[in-house]
Amino acid sequence: MLILIGQPDLREKLKRRMHEPLNQRITLRYHMAGITSDEEARDYILHHLKLAGRQEALFEEQALPMLRQLGQGLPRKMGNLALAAMTLGMAKKCQAISADLVVKASDGI
Repeated sequence: MLILIGQPDLREKLKRRMHEPLNQRITLRYHMAGITSDEEARDYILHHLKLAGRQEALFEEQALPMLRQLGQGLPRKMGNLALAAMTLGMAKKCQAISADLVVKASDGI
């Protein structure tokens, strides 16, 4: 058994004629969709903060949907944006990360 995991461009590469024999042998395919709801975005961010040891609220409630929107629902983009917002918040000595701070942080990404 062989498991291939990759970015969306892997699917495009497998469609090339030179990879046709391998493409024909793939029996199961799964595409992981991005985060589509604000609740899912909230859970995603809070889970990662908890893994990092943060128990108290860090992001204001309005900031979490903004992370999803500006991160286009893509977990990696949302994580990078959250990190940029936290870094900016640290530099500004903010107690919490607001939606405005998330927007400002997105300019630097």
